[in-house]
Amino acid sequence: MNTLKAEKRSMDTKAKKLRREGYVTGIVFGREMKESMPIKILKTDAEKFLKTGGKGSQVMLEVDGQSMDVLV
Repeated sequence: MNTLKAEKRSMDTKAKKLRREGYVTGIVFGREMKESMPIKILKTDAEKFLKTGGKGSQVMLEVDGQSMDVLV
């Protein structure tokens, strides 16, 4: 299974600015989570993953040292 590294992002910074800086923005949510978590992933890492995995792929997402099993 692929591992994708991400960082929590502050909602103070606009997504448009992050995209200009080379990030892809997203949200992690689920039944077991109390609240959704906004994240940012490096564009190069996201592109590599999408070439091999694609939509509906399962991946281990590592956010600030915490790993979680997610679907894209």
